[in-house]
Amino acid sequence: MQSLINSELKKSESKPEPAKIEPIRPGNKAEISMLTIVGSRLMESRRLCLLNRRQAADLLGVDEFYLGRLENALDADHVQLELIRRAAEVFDVSIDYLFGITDDWERDPVVCYERQVGQWMYEEFKNQLLSQAVQQQKLLRKIDSIDYLVKKSMISLENIFTSLDRFRELNSEFDDMRGGNNLVNSIEKFKRSINVIQARLLRAKVLKLKLEKLPNEK
Repeated sequence: MQSLINSELKKSESKPEPAKIEPIRPGNKAEISMLTIVGSRLMESRRLCLLNRRQAADLLGVDEFYLGRLENALDADHVQLELIRRAAEVFDVSIDYLFGITDDWERDPVVCYERQVGQWMYEEFKNQLLSQAVQQQKLLRKIDSIDYLVKKSMISLENIFTSLDRFRELNSEFDDMRGGNNLVNSIEKFKRSINVIQARLLRAKVLKLKLEKLPNEK
């Protein structure tokens, strides 16, 4: 009896053997990447045609579940090249697009070239608009700077004239002094020049308002 008890105790104290874990075999990364690209392009092409998965599967002549596994890159062993060819025809895209060789889905090379030219023209036009917008902003800043300087000059000039008039009142002989009349004429000439600058600046400010009303390219 004691021997049976000892035997049972030994069994309970013995540690169970760890379960065997099967190693995960890494797949071919290139194949997985290709399957992912093909699957995503199939899904994108189907959606561009406004087809749900069942409708697309019927047109391709395959099971809906199988198409879903292809789109999600879950069926690595049963990708039919004939299906890829049919998908290119049904979805009206190029085979190169489905395989990720090109991002242009257009099958006709002439149309593809025309689209590329159109895209290039659009980018050039957008760059020109951007360049013009930059130059426009520089011009507007220059107008603001000139306006500020002219206003300060006019204030200083008015102060000079006020002081000069007061000085002439207190010194009646100033105009008869040597160089006095020349000084007055020079200041008046400078004032006329400032008035001309103000008139031109006014036209520039009108242009500025027109430029600011133009729509900006975003």
